[in-house]
Amino acid sequence: HLPSECTLVHRVCFQCREPGHESKACPKRFQDRTCGGCGQKGHISNVCTSRESWICKNCEESGHGHWECTKPKG
Repeated sequence: HLPSECTLVHRVCFQCREPGHESKACPKRFQDRTCGGCGQKGHISNVCTSRESWICKNCEESGHGHWECTKPKG
């Protein structure tokens, strides 16, 4: 059955194998990931709080990621 349909009180996370939460709510979900925006470990760009420190790999300007750059690729 689906996790959302589970009636067990003690659910176990498929991500960290700890009880009490589902993998989509796991606090360790992004622990080993590196943010594509700021370069810090522990989160991904869509939840980054340091957006002003991002350096675009396309235009080398700050404040946005290369995937949202409006300047020509190059």
